[in-house]
Amino acid sequence: MAQTSVKAIPIRGFDTAFLTARWQPLYPDGIPQACFALRLINHSAVDVCLSFDGVTFNDLILSERELYLPAQMNNQPNSNEALFAKETIIYVSWATAAGVGAIYLTGYYV
Repeated sequence: MAQTSVKAIPIRGFDTAFLTARWQPLYPDGIPQACFALRLINHSAVDVCLSFDGVTFNDLILSERELYLPAQMNNQPNSNEALFAKETIIYVSWATAAGVGAIYLTGYYV
């Protein structure tokens, strides 16, 4: 019988003391696998802006919060598979100023 196991990409952290008004990549070479879900953890004293193209402000993670992004949740038709593409780069920037702490990114794939 075929068996599917969920695996995680290595967690990547970014020190929020180095946030600037310019977009900076969390995974400079992109995520190493096509993931069905991404998890971003903002373990810092500042809000962090997110971009999926390094130009557009796409989302915000408030201080000491997490953002879980399931690619499959709203996929139609349900028989299709939605994934964040391998080598997707997520960029971060400050919402107000640099701060103390870090933001982390991990993802899950099969």
